[in-house]
Amino acid sequence: LGKNGQRCVVYGIGIATDSSFEQQMAKEGCETHAFDCTISDNSKEVVGKRFTFHHWCIGKSGSTFNSGNVYADGKKGIQFKTLQETMAELKHTSVDLLKFDIEGFEWRLFESELLGSKTLPAQLSFELHAEGANPAYVPPANIKGKNFPEINQLFLKLFDLGYRVVSKEINGGDPACAEFVLVNVNA
Repeated sequence: LGKNGQRCVVYGIGIATDSSFEQQMAKEGCETHAFDCTISDNSKEVVGKRFTFHHWCIGKSGSTFNSGNVYADGKKGIQFKTLQETMAELKHTSVDLLKFDIEGFEWRLFESELLGSKTLPAQLSFELHAEGANPAYVPPANIKGKNFPEINQLFLKLFDLGYRVVSKEINGGDPACAEFVLVNVNA
């Protein structure tokens, strides 16, 4: 359940070829929304699924989005909406769980959408990509200079916002990436 006995609200950012997380959250009874501007509305990953798919990316667009991005692959007309715009459009006042695996673009998402937000998700589940991550999946420009000091600063900022790490798993295929789950103790 979400806050005050309400149905939990889950946002999943970045699907590419795997919507299993969003499917599982919907199966658990959460109102689940998936966002990805790099796949088609008729992709097998979203058609006929129990969650609601939105063909936009959450965050702010930028000149580096298509540069080296194997998922965007030169697509035109990619749409972005901020997290606050998305929540307002979907008539949500809070998000219980925000999941994102967006291949190095999470650094921009933290800066533009999360660290300064007044409406923080109760939980975060994300893959963090650091410098040296596989360039076949992660555009090097997204993670340039993202090493231990920057990672440490990010987690200190998240700590100050009330987040605590409850799970960390190094990516077995790319040790420059790790998956984290954080819970906000103030939620």
